[in-house]
Amino acid sequence: MPLWFFAAGFAVLLIVIYLYAIFPAAVKKADYARFSRRSYAHRGLYDNGEGPFENTVLAFRSAAECGYGIEMDIQLTKDEQLVVFHDKDLKRAAGIDSLIRDMTYEELRQIDIFGKDTKIPLFSEALLAVKGKTPLVVELKTGGGHQWIDKLCRIAYEHLKDYDGDYCIESFDPFIVRWFKRFAPGVVRGQLAAGRKMYEGEASAFAAFMASELLLNVLGRPNFVAFRHQDIGFAFRMVKALGAMGVVWTVDTQDCHSLMKKSADSVIFEGYRPETVW
Repeated sequence: MPLWFFAAGFAVLLIVIYLYAIFPAAVKKADYARFSRRSYAHRGLYDNGEGPFENTVLAFRSAAECGYGIEMDIQLTKDEQLVVFHDKDLKRAAGIDSLIRDMTYEELRQIDIFGKDTKIPLFSEALLAVKGKTPLVVELKTGGGHQWIDKLCRIAYEHLKDYDGDYCIESFDPFIVRWFKRFAPGVVRGQLAAGRKMYEGEASAFAAFMASELLLNVLGRPNFVAFRHQDIGFAFRMVKALGAMGVVWTVDTQDCHSLMKKSADSVIFEGYRPETVW
């Protein structure tokens, strides 16, 4: 057989492998409709200068009252309490060089964040504040091995499974997304991603390539991908064309918001108030 025949066969094989790796889960139209064409307030509708502060009950209530969806971050404390907080440590919020996972909930409750009389809330407090008024995008923060991931996901799902409102989960960690695929397949799940530069210092060059090109979709088969808006390109558009919902983060101007609406199904925003809920 001629050489071109083998070359063509090899090319076809690579395409098949690529498509298999990035293919998302099937998205039911009803699930898609609940979360698409929405603007999600990143960490709530907040102002860290004047308040309400990010990832606090007041920020979530403010977003819900304005009709926006809400994105929030959750992680575990040392005593396995689920708290709403973005950073892995308290440096930015309180000037303290301590990891959230190394502190108990009671220790955290003694600390004011952002220099004000504001405390880190429990996830249960955040859910109670929103009361199903608006859709939630819950990001599970990575920070440990498989045993830690199982514990985080299991406790989060215990909180969410009886929540009377629309919610989905997302994570940069594909093994967290995979956990929900395996143990809570009815929950809409998303894979967070960005361009390769975003992973510098956090992952190897190979891992950064795999993540940025959405090749790790093979692990969790996400229903949606949430991509940094500055980095969206072929991989984002390809997975969206294959049926996934496409979300972008974190948009910080109305002009960019209007532009992103042309290529994304939903937008996560901060630093301004969108003119409309979509």
